[in-house]
Amino acid sequence: MLTRRSEGASGSADGVAAVAAEVDLSNVLDFRLGSLCVQPSTLQVSTGGSARTLERRVMQVLVALTDAAGAVVSRDRLVDLCWGGRAVSEDAINRAIAKVRRLGSDSGAFGIETIPRVGYRLVEGAAEVPPKSKHRGTWSLVAAAVLLVALAALVWNLWGAGEPTVPSIAVAEFTPLNADPDAKLYAESVSTSVSNALVATGATLASADRPFASFEDARGAGAALLVKGAVRRQGETIRVTAEVQSARTGATILTKDFEAPAAEAASLPDRVAAALSSSLWLWIDDSRIETDPAITEEILRIENSWDNSWPRSWGLARDLARANPNSATAQANFAFITGFGLSSIPLEERKAAIAAARESASRATRIRPEYGYITPCLLTPPGVVLTGECDKALRRAVAADPEPPYASVYFASHLAHAGRVREAATLFDNALSQSPYDAGWLDWRMFTLQMERPAGDDELPAIRARAQRYAPDTLKDEFRYRSAVANGNFTAAKALLDDPSTGESILTGAGKDIVNSVFRAVRTRSPDDAAAARRQCLPPPPEWNVPDVAFGTCLVGLTMTGDLDSFFALAQRGYPDLQCCSKADQEKRWLDSGSLYYPRVELWGSAMAPARADRRFIEIARRTGLLAYWKSGHPPDFCGFERAPVCQLLSSR
Repeated sequence: MLTRRSEGASGSADGVAAVAAEVDLSNVLDFRLGSLCVQPSTLQVSTGGSARTLERRVMQVLVALTDAAGAVVSRDRLVDLCWGGRAVSEDAINRAIAKVRRLGSDSGAFGIETIPRVGYRLVEGAAEVPPKSKHRGTWSLVAAAVLLVALAALVWNLWGAGEPTVPSIAVAEFTPLNADPDAKLYAESVSTSVSNALVATGATLASADRPFASFEDARGAGAALLVKGAVRRQGETIRVTAEVQSARTGATILTKDFEAPAAEAASLPDRVAAALSSSLWLWIDDSRIETDPAITEEILRIENSWDNSWPRSWGLARDLARANPNSATAQANFAFITGFGLSSIPLEERKAAIAAARESASRATRIRPEYGYITPCLLTPPGVVLTGECDKALRRAVAADPEPPYASVYFASHLAHAGRVREAATLFDNALSQSPYDAGWLDWRMFTLQMERPAGDDELPAIRARAQRYAPDTLKDEFRYRSAVANGNFTAAKALLDDPSTGESILTGAGKDIVNSVFRAVRTRSPDDAAAARRQCLPPPPEWNVPDVAFGTCLVGLTMTGDLDSFFALAQRGYPDLQCCSKADQEKRWLDSGSLYYPRVELWGSAMAPARADRRFIEIARRTGLLAYWKSGHPPDFCGFERAPVCQLLSSR
């Protein structure tokens, strides 16, 4: 049994066994496994002078199987220990086991035995080779053993050298700018939190005999990046500045500033750690396949400046792609930024920009086939709307390598808008298991939990607590509002809108007036209030410009007041007909729209069942492209518990 730095209790006081906690690699001591030296906290294994970095999930599986000391570990137990008990695909488990098995086979250090319908067992020193004949002589066996060891060493060295590894990150001790003793301890806690979060996100940390004082120290330790910062207390405010620096050139790639009242100082290190790990996960992902550090550094800089200056980021991405035609990551980065930012490109430039992005996506796909989803999902009309072709391409990308989370979360958000909330939730869980502190993904996971039927009441508090701890400043109150509205909980929705701490981030101005009229109509059920809400939600076409949060509230409110005629009139007006016409006309409409469409997530809440039960909903599904997608073999969740006309249509095919 491995010795851990901190061992949790295995049972409760009344003798009932506790659920096993997920393997925390930062708390597992280094150990030897046959000829291998395993360092879980840095994700490294080494033998005979050769070293390589494992994916975090693969290391967790290796630790869990080794920890069992020869006992069989079931697949369910592996899910508990390595995926935190979250729903995970069979492919993900099979892939992790295959990589551990390959590690044991190639190094000759251990074997993995599959016990059918039970689980897996690690057998130390048992490389999986065919049994030898009993009639062979002793010298033959010795010669065969020597040859096997030599071949294993050769394969290890070749595979270890050829397999892409993630460059390491050096974390310097944050500098306290105040003289009091507590300042140094606090700065150390920030550094420790950052290190732990980066390891949890899949980063490999560089180590050295002394603290990193400069980017030259980091470079000398073989690191690609240096994370450093400073902590200052000014009056009753704690301020932290964090910086990511290139260990290659010393250039600053990104900086982030944080502050909190002194009374909340205990939570600030976690917030700093979460923000940095969320900023660096894409760099970690890209570094698995990109060998040029200058490219990954530039992409990191581009991605983290996107929100502040999208035109500049787009120009930098375009220049990077032009200068590196054979880099899949540079080409894919430009294609992504163009597709997501289409509405920010001047109308007269969009056609040329999309043509350039398609060429970049094609180049990226020729180099890395898993990028094949970019064109059908992002650069083809109707754009950011799930189609059968996009679904196929995304499933291929996720199956090819389910560990990097980007394809998973992109697919998950598409699925949520297409009414497949349960599948979306599984993919968000997978992404959060790899980058557990990303604020956007935590928001989406909370949303899917609130939208799932039945609601995930047991999981929601834990996800919300994690979000409050690691990303309180970036939580999307809008997500909570939308899920409350979709499920008909207008009391909770109004409380969020009226709360000064949340309301301004959800809706302001005329949009707030619209939804308040809807709240009143739903509460009173008065014909006069219903008519007033209808007038607010459906003004004459020239004046019609409803914010998307108000649009969703109107859809649900009109349904709840029984005014389905107005619901369908609003849906017809708000959702453009994506199946309208020829391919050329669809492309023109898509470019004109900038790929901006009203969200459809409100359509899947429990309050919308009356609208879905109306045959006119089939037309809404057709014009939004949903019907074609559902017909491709991916029906919405509600067809599992409703006999809506659109569900009957799908089942009759």
